[in-house]
Amino acid sequence: GTGKSTILEYLRWGLCDQTIQNSDLDELSIIEKRRNALIQKTLADVGGEVRITMEKNGILHIVKRNSKSREILLRIGEPAVDSLIPFVNCSNTDDQKFAIDILGLIGNNSATASIITCLRRSENENVILACFEALGNIKAAESLQDLILFYDTNELYKPTIIEAIGKIGSTEAQKFLINKFTIEDTFIKYSIIESIGLIGDESAFYFLLSQLNDMDDVLK
Repeated sequence: GTGKSTILEYLRWGLCDQTIQNSDLDELSIIEKRRNALIQKTLADVGGEVRITMEKNGILHIVKRNSKSREILLRIGEPAVDSLIPFVNCSNTDDQKFAIDILGLIGNNSATASIITCLRRSENENVILACFEALGNIKAAESLQDLILFYDTNELYKPTIIEAIGKIGSTEAQKFLINKFTIEDTFIKYSIIESIGLIGDESAFYFLLSQLNDMDDVLK
């Protein structure tokens, strides 16, 4: 044939389509087995994936399903920002964290103000850590002072804050990291070195060089 039915099976698998509308479990089992065999023989052995691009309500969606991990990813991108922002300050902390994570991955600066507000109000450590990470991914320079204020409030926060500050990458961000370097333990120093490397400023290279003799072997 033309292969049209095979293409439809890939689409159905990629979208997790349930084709059976009745209670005939035997029929469902046959269809699932046939579909799984198709994926196993053509995709799984080579780590292949199904990627579907479609437009819905004028917004581009990309759905990707991996044949080995079976994970399903949906990418909408910047058009989704306005819909996600109200969840940043909702009452459900799981929804909050999920929305903040996605906004950070999208990287649109229009979400920054809402994430900063959430950071200042939240008492949930997971939500707070998500805010740090998202603000770093967005490279939100206006969040730097908030990140600095949180730095000494909890040892758990420090590595994530350091990474976020490194991604922001301003002169003030680098100055803060350098000032903290000499007073932190080996683990935190390692995080600081990585973030200074992200900033990539030549002056920081000479600072690290000057500290080389005093560093633990693991940092060298």
